[in-house]
Amino acid sequence: MFSSIRSKTIILFFLFSFVPLLTSRLVVFPKVWKAFQEVRIRDLESVGHKQAELISVWMKERKADVAATAREYLVSSFLKFVPGDREYQELISYLQFVRDNYGYKEVSIADIQGKLRVSTREDLLGLSIAEFDYFREALKGNVFVTRVHPSAFPIQNESGEMERGVPTLFVSGPVRDDRHRIIGVASLRVDVMSLSREMRRVKLGETGETYLVDENGYMITESRFASTIREMGLIKKRTALELKLVDPTTGQLTRGVQACLKGELGYDVEGYPDYRGVKVLGFWHWIPEYNWGLMSEIDVDEAYRDLYELDRALIFITFAFTLVIVAAAVFLGRRLTAPILHLTEVTRRMSSGDLRQRVGISSKDEIGALAESFNTMGETIEKRSEELESTKQYLESMFDSIRDVIVVVDKNETIMRVNQAAIDEYGEDIIGKKCYEVLMARDCRCDVCLNLKVAEELKPAFAEHAAPSKEKVFFTESYPLLDARGNLQAIIMVSRDVTQQKQMEQRLQRYTLDLEKAVEERTRALMLTNKELEKANLELRTLDRLKDSIIRDVSHELKSPVAQVKMAFDLWFEEKDRGKLDAEKEKKLATVISNNVIRLQRTIAAVLDLSSIESGQVKYKKEKLQLEELVQKVIMGYALVVEQKGLTLKTNFPSRLPEVQGDKEHLARVISNLIDNAVKYTPKGEILVYGEERDGLVEIHVRDTGMGIGLPREQYDKLFQRFYQERPRYDGVGVGLAICRAIVEAHGGKIWAESEGTGKGSTFSFSVPLTGQKDESHQ
Repeated sequence: MFSSIRSKTIILFFLFSFVPLLTSRLVVFPKVWKAFQEVRIRDLESVGHKQAELISVWMKERKADVAATAREYLVSSFLKFVPGDREYQELISYLQFVRDNYGYKEVSIADIQGKLRVSTREDLLGLSIAEFDYFREALKGNVFVTRVHPSAFPIQNESGEMERGVPTLFVSGPVRDDRHRIIGVASLRVDVMSLSREMRRVKLGETGETYLVDENGYMITESRFASTIREMGLIKKRTALELKLVDPTTGQLTRGVQACLKGELGYDVEGYPDYRGVKVLGFWHWIPEYNWGLMSEIDVDEAYRDLYELDRALIFITFAFTLVIVAAAVFLGRRLTAPILHLTEVTRRMSSGDLRQRVGISSKDEIGALAESFNTMGETIEKRSEELESTKQYLESMFDSIRDVIVVVDKNETIMRVNQAAIDEYGEDIIGKKCYEVLMARDCRCDVCLNLKVAEELKPAFAEHAAPSKEKVFFTESYPLLDARGNLQAIIMVSRDVTQQKQMEQRLQRYTLDLEKAVEERTRALMLTNKELEKANLELRTLDRLKDSIIRDVSHELKSPVAQVKMAFDLWFEEKDRGKLDAEKEKKLATVISNNVIRLQRTIAAVLDLSSIESGQVKYKKEKLQLEELVQKVIMGYALVVEQKGLTLKTNFPSRLPEVQGDKEHLARVISNLIDNAVKYTPKGEILVYGEERDGLVEIHVRDTGMGIGLPREQYDKLFQRFYQERPRYDGVGVGLAICRAIVEAHGGKIWAESEGTGKGSTFSFSVPLTGQKDESHQ
């Protein structure tokens, strides 16, 4: 059956048509499925990371709010106020302002015994919160965020009703007096529903959702399927702290939640049942800072909907196409093979000697053209025989007309035939001589014989050689001439004069070397230019990060004085409307507004100075300096201030400090800032400025007998961060030391602080390299 060309054609046609379908089904489609799964998981992962970042930023804002609230003057003085007096009402107004403007449910202040002394909820006054963790942690000096837990006191729920056990989150921080002692705790109660609303801002399809889970497997945000879950009887009021994320089929926590609670970061591409019993794709991310797990899930049916539709379409197309292929294979197989079988029979007869046979096929397709060509073949055979002789003469003429030297030698390297070019080059008597006698002017075979290699391998060989008698260079190609059995009959040698080409190659090689040198020099120049561009790009990225940092810091630092000014204006207009605004109250309110406006001006000016220095826009005019002389000039400006405070300002320098390389104006600013801080924080005693040389550096120290540093030693670096004040003062903005550090580091030095503790004084020091030392500053 399979020996017939007709059967083979039908089967091959069917296989060649059907194999691509099978390939697309068995190979391509699984790869498409896998790629689609990876895309879905990347989408889930992107949403998960975006939600984790959103939660982190949201919680940092809550911490910043409680820290800013605790630093306010009215809050740090709450122990001085009693209910009913004007300052107490101002404090309540400020707390209500924080609550309403920043979206909190309540704001409270407790003393160090845990008793609530001030609150936006009057019914909580007098209650004790000493047993709660957020009070105890804040009392240790920490800004603390509680876990989401049921409220201990009745609070207003999402329906506006008072209820005990509503999901609650507190953010707390220590309240300090002007001596930096902890005198109480400020706490903000966060609306957990607002956290859910923040998370819902990121959309994840029609059935997708992201939610938070605590370490016990309970959901702590509101599910988008809350109404469905309530109908299922899984919850009564809300999902937060009420819905345990259990797989209904196993009674255990869902597979994604189990993996998340182990602190893993991962995903499940195959799907698993969620708390509704619906199969979902999941991505999970553990947030260790708050002991929360972040889950991103979407129903498998929605995630793979397009793939399922593609699968059904491919099955239908494959089935339909198979039917078409089978019918086409049978029809075309029979139609194509009939003329071929007829041609086979006619060919068999012509091969037996009957050249008068013709094919009777008159179709207009390729088979018809083949039949017509076959019919003309018999007519042309005799004509072709005559043409062979003519062709032989033509080839001989062409052989002689070739300008390359052509020599035909036998297996013994005896010259049998040559063309005219060989006769012109070597003479007419070269027939019968050995090729090496004619071409190489030698009496014996060459050490590396080209023809010998051709005779052994029966493959073409190529070589370049010089003709001593001609002072020329030839490129010779040797080809074997084989008989029908593959035996060597002769060797054709074609020699081309490449003398001029070799000369050109030598000139080209010299030119190439010169060009390579030029390219190398140009490459070095381009590399230098590329390094300069990379440096410029790095500076631009640094400026961009600095811009973001300045915007964030300024917006945070301006929040407090703006709130103070607004509160003062509100009180002003309120008292004026009541007709109770006397000259004394008007003067106090004007003082508050003026002081906060001055504070705003100082803050903005300080931030602009610091940003200008940190961005590298400041150009340092470095020269040789004597730091001892610079210190003496700065101290002269503090004589009157020190005398008014009753302090002693001394200096102690060796006979002569070595010179340093630096900017006189900016180094004077560093010395002035350090002395100014020492004067501010030294109520009595003395301030000593002294210097010394150590390890190729000149060090300047400003030691005082003032309040000292209360921070742990490992946290001293905070003193040089922008807007940080260990003991906040109304006449400072907290960027002086940050400016000092930027200037000193730009000179290749460093700045640091030392202290024995609170009340034991402190020493602020900086160093500058000696003149001639390596300058690592960025100017």
